[in-house]
Amino acid sequence: MEVKRAIPPPIKIGGLIAQIIMIGDSELIIIAIVALLLFGPDKLPKIAKKIGKAHGEFKKAYKEAEGELGEDIDEMRRLKDDFKN
Repeated sequence: MEVKRAIPPPIKIGGLIAQIIMIGDSELIIIAIVALLLFGPDKLPKIAKKIGKAHGEFKKAYKEAEGELGEDIDEMRRLKDDFKN
Protein backbone atom coordinates (compact mmCIF):
# COMPACT_ATOMS: atom_id res chain seq x y z
CA MET A 1 0.00 0.00 0.00
CA GLU A 2 1.48 3.31 -1.09
CA VAL A 3 1.02 6.40 1.08
CA LYS A 4 0.49 9.62 -0.87
CA ARG A 5 2.01 12.85 0.37
CA ALA A 6 -0.41 15.67 1.07
CA ILE A 7 2.26 18.31 0.42
CA PRO A 8 4.33 18.31 -2.79
CA PRO A 9 8.11 18.11 -2.39
CA PRO A 10 9.92 21.47 -2.29
CA ILE A 11 11.42 22.93 -5.46
CA LYS A 12 15.20 23.29 -5.18
CA ILE A 13 15.54 26.38 -7.37
CA GLY A 14 15.29 28.94 -4.58
CA GLY A 15 17.78 27.38 -2.20
CA LEU A 16 17.36 26.43 1.43
CA ILE A 17 14.82 29.10 2.33
CA ALA A 18 12.61 28.13 -0.58
CA GLN A 19 12.82 24.50 0.51
CA ILE A 20 11.85 25.38 4.06
CA ILE A 21 8.83 27.49 3.14
CA MET A 22 8.19 25.62 -0.11
CA ILE A 23 8.30 28.48 -2.60
CA GLY A 24 8.11 27.53 -6.26
CA ASP A 25 9.32 29.29 -9.38
CA SER A 26 6.15 31.29 -9.92
CA GLU A 27 6.14 32.53 -6.32
CA LEU A 28 9.78 33.62 -6.58
CA ILE A 29 8.99 35.55 -9.76
CA ILE A 30 6.03 37.28 -8.10
CA ILE A 31 8.17 38.21 -5.07
CA ALA A 32 10.86 39.61 -7.38
CA ILE A 33 8.31 41.69 -9.32
CA VAL A 34 6.74 43.06 -6.13
CA ALA A 35 10.19 43.93 -4.74
CA LEU A 36 11.05 45.66 -8.00
CA LEU A 37 7.82 47.67 -7.86
CA LEU A 38 8.26 48.58 -4.20
CA PHE A 39 11.92 49.54 -4.21
CA GLY A 40 12.60 50.36 -7.84
CA PRO A 41 15.49 49.31 -10.04
CA ASP A 42 17.90 51.76 -8.37
CA LYS A 43 17.53 50.54 -4.77
CA LEU A 44 16.98 46.84 -5.44
CA PRO A 45 20.67 45.96 -6.06
CA LYS A 46 21.70 47.81 -2.89
CA ILE A 47 19.07 45.97 -0.86
CA ALA A 48 20.13 42.64 -2.34
CA LYS A 49 23.76 43.40 -1.46
CA LYS A 50 22.82 44.21 2.15
CA ILE A 51 20.77 41.02 2.40
CA GLY A 52 23.71 39.04 1.00
CA LYS A 53 26.12 40.57 3.52
CA ALA A 54 23.72 39.89 6.39
CA HIS A 55 23.32 36.30 5.20
CA GLY A 56 27.10 35.88 5.04
CA GLU A 57 27.53 37.27 8.57
CA PHE A 58 24.78 35.01 9.88
CA LYS A 59 26.37 31.99 8.21
CA LYS A 60 29.77 32.86 9.67
CA ALA A 61 28.33 33.28 13.18
CA TYR A 62 26.46 29.99 12.82
CA LYS A 63 29.62 28.12 11.82
CA GLU A 64 31.56 29.67 14.73
CA ALA A 65 28.85 28.69 17.21
CA GLU A 66 28.67 25.21 15.71
CA GLY A 67 32.45 24.83 16.05
CA GLU A 68 32.42 25.98 19.67
CA LEU A 69 29.58 23.62 20.54
CA GLY A 70 31.38 20.77 18.81
CA GLU A 71 34.51 21.45 20.87
CA ASP A 72 32.46 21.55 24.09
CA ILE A 73 30.72 18.29 23.21
CA ASP A 74 34.06 16.62 22.47
CA GLU A 75 35.43 17.84 25.79
CA MET A 76 32.37 16.52 27.64
CA ARG A 77 32.78 13.12 25.97
CA ARG A 78 36.45 13.00 26.98
CA LEU A 79 35.54 13.88 30.57
CA LYS A 80 32.83 11.21 30.55
CA ASP A 81 35.27 8.61 29.25
CA ASP A 82 37.89 9.64 31.82
CA PHE A 83 35.30 9.39 34.58
CA LYS A 84 34.25 5.90 33.49
CA ASN A 85 37.85 4.68 33.53
